[in-house]
Amino acid sequence: MKSKSLMFIIPLMLIVLIPSASAHKLIDSDENHSYDTATVIPDITLSRAIYSEIEPNLQNYYTFNGQKDAKFFSEIVIPIVDESSLIEPKLAIIADTSAINTIRSQVTSPNAPCDLSHTMGSGCFYDVTSNFPYSVPNGKSAIVFENNLDLPTEQFYEPFSMTDYSQRQTVSFTIPDNSLYYIVVFTDELYDDNRYTLATGFIEDWSALDLVTLLPYYVIQSQLEVGDYSSLLIILLFVSLIIYLLRNKIKIR
Repeated sequence: MKSKSLMFIIPLMLIVLIPSASAHKLIDSDENHSYDTATVIPDITLSRAIYSEIEPNLQNYYTFNGQKDAKFFSEIVIPIVDESSLIEPKLAIIADTSAINTIRSQVTSPNAPCDLSHTMGSGCFYDVTSNFPYSVPNGKSAIVFENNLDLPTEQFYEPFSMTDYSQRQTVSFTIPDNSLYYIVVFTDELYDDNRYTLATGFIEDWSALDLVTLLPYYVIQSQLEVGDYSSLLIILLFVSLIIYLLRNKIKIR
């Protein structure tokens, strides 16, 4: 096999080492601190991850078009690089008042939905409140999901980002109607490290082309976002080795 075949080693190694079944595609999110500038989630059922940080006196807004009877899944996890942050982001759903009332009845029932098929966490841990201290659009109401786990919470290793995470709340329910929904992430108290990852959706939509193009890029981007430069260094060293082999035309037998 000629040396140019080495060009396929990087993506193939990443595919083998990182289970794509648990890999969220990434959504970029910048300056999304109001309803008007909310980050659009094109399809709430598709598996996506958003790396972000809560800034002083600001909230992060996301929006999606809900489809009646579709499953909603979202969770907040906290990346652990040097040590576990104590930040406890709150997750609010903003929607038509009738939809919020239906969601509330679902998540507070004795048989509240708890879909764990797309998380490494062990449960849906949250308290439900109406304590949303910010404005809502006319005709809409808010339901707030707060972490109810004692800190430090359960930790798990996520192979896609090669990062340890601390669990917070996991939320799932059936979307009540076809309308516009907002997700707002905010907190009452900030710390030295205020980063979080918001995951949404449970349907993977990786194509074969994505696995050899987007996946390597997402892996490196996730390392930069969570600040885990040790894992990134390993990846870059591996890439450097491949480049060295290509330049020296070493054949793979």
